[in-house]
Amino acid sequence: MSWAGIILCIALGAIEPLTEDQRVRLATAFDGRDHQEAAFVALVENVRLWTPGVGDAPIRLQPDLTAMLADPEAYRGSLCQIAGRVQQQTPLSALYEGVTEWFVRDESGRAILVYVVGREGDSIISDGQAVVLHGRFYKRVDAIARDGVSRSYPAFVGALPRRPVAADAAMGGVLVVVIPVAVLLVIFLLLMLYVRRNRDERRLTRSVIGERAEVDESPALPDDPVDALNEMRRRAEAGNT
Repeated sequence: MSWAGIILCIALGAIEPLTEDQRVRLATAFDGRDHQEAAFVALVENVRLWTPGVGDAPIRLQPDLTAMLADPEAYRGSLCQIAGRVQQQTPLSALYEGVTEWFVRDESGRAILVYVVGREGDSIISDGQAVVLHGRFYKRVDAIARDGVSRSYPAFVGALPRRPVAADAAMGGVLVVVIPVAVLLVIFLLLMLYVRRNRDERRLTRSVIGERAEVDESPALPDDPVDALNEMRRRAEAGNT
């Protein structure tokens, strides 16, 4: 998606606030256990109503995951931006149709559990790819990791995943604009120099022609050499006076 498309989505999109009923059910979340409870259903219902973009919803761009694990109740339902690389995707049972459990590892190496509510038109994200998405904090989930050790994960319910704009792609977009502008600027400067040089040449030509005209104002010398010599002497004496 282009930058213009992303900006338009942010301007027009909306993330629905939690209803009072959804907040009541979310408050019943049981930290440490899996997602099979009313609190999870409440968040899925809310996320299904989202449209692309954030709109005016307040969002934590860099959520404090350590604080969330330490005090889940204080952050439950908070809207956050989640960024990292997808490690694993597992579709949930038919009871939660279209919802997939993702493990996303952020830049610090922390694993984040995200229940992604899929919809038609979503970007296809494969394991190992970078992703950015929004989600509401659900709770702390305790599970056995691949290494057989029990770990605690911050869990979110989110949607609308997208691949982040790569730095080289962004730079390429900038160059597409900058290079033509630079070329036009060079052409403009060359035209300015060309016009100025022609203007100076015209001024010089007019000056030379004017000087020649002043010289040519003197009468022609007589044809007789003696008379011509006398006339030149007379003009010289007149010029010295």
